[in-house]
Amino acid sequence: MMEQTYSPGAFSIPLTVISMDRYCKLGLDYSNIFLDPLLSNYEAWILSKAYTTAEINTKVGGYPYKIVTEGIMDGTSAEAQKLRTAFEANSLVSGWTPATEGEICLFHSTADDIVPVLNTQELKAFLESEGYTVTANISNNGTHKNAALQYALFLLGNL
Repeated sequence: MMEQTYSPGAFSIPLTVISMDRYCKLGLDYSNIFLDPLLSNYEAWILSKAYTTAEINTKVGGYPYKIVTEGIMDGTSAEAQKLRTAFEANSLVSGWTPATEGEICLFHSTADDIVPVLNTQELKAFLESEGYTVTANISNNGTHKNAALQYALFLLGNL
C-alpha cells in the first residue's frame, strides 16, 4: 500500500500563498504574511520539498490564525490586497480565461470524495461555451488523493 502523503489542513495556506506569489510574480514580503515558526521555516518545510503535506501540516499546525498575520486574516494589509487582486484575476467567475491556444485537458475521478465530479463537467461546459477545446477524462481513479497521484503519473509519462 502506498504511503499517504496528503493531509488536509492549514498547510494549504502557505502553499497557496507561495504558489500565487510565484505564478503571478507578486513580490510578496512573507514577513508581512506568515508568523513564526512558519516564517522562519517555510523554505525548509515547504520549498525544500523534503516533507509530505501531512508532515508540513504537523509543523504548521491546524489553525490559520496562528500562522498568518492579522493583516492577512482581516484582509487589510498590502500583501492581502495583492493576493486578493491575484485571486480575482485568476477566478473563472471574474472573467479569467486560460492562457492557451491548445486543448485543455481536465481529469476527475467519479469516486472523488472531496470535489464533486459535477464541478469538472460544469467547467468543461463553461470553457467550451467560451470557445476552448476541452477534453474531460472522467473515470474511477479512486478518491481525491489517489486520483491526484494518477494525474501526476499521467503528466510525468506524457512529458
